[in-house]
Amino acid sequence: MSEDTDRQAVPFSDPAEQLVKIFNKIYDDLIGMKRREHLRAVYANYVNFEISDLDLKILFGQLNRLGTKDVDWHTAVTMAWPQAKIMSYYLRVNLAIYEATREVIKLPAAMLPATPARPDDIETNPVSRIVFEAVQAIRKELIDEQLRLRPKAPSGE
Repeated sequence: MSEDTDRQAVPFSDPAEQLVKIFNKIYDDLIGMKRREHLRAVYANYVNFEISDLDLKILFGQLNRLGTKDVDWHTAVTMAWPQAKIMSYYLRVNLAIYEATREVIKLPAAMLPATPARPDDIETNPVSRIVFEAVQAIRKELIDEQLRLRPKAPSGE
């Protein structure tokens, strides 16, 4: 092939755009494949959270009725708070998609979160008040949704 033919085989509308496409392809091929090759699939039916000023750690485990421990904690994922915030959004999006295309997820009564205890310093500590009210609102949203899914008790008439 001649040099002119080679140039025509790769049209360049914008060299920067082409460079971005090349780097994205390299990233997808190299980094993406490594990620997929080393990805480990695990099952978890227990989750716990550890928070710090810098990040959120999510611990995953599985109930172990045969062993000496109640839960075998096997995986911990730590992420920065901005990542946790956007993950919260995408988790809700995926739950909405699942429930719209399959069924609304019904939680057993034993899984519903308990009523949060009112902090002793709620009148003097604005952070306590804000957190308490936020937890109450989130819990109410979940409880109300679950109550709509329960069959109504027959009336005594």
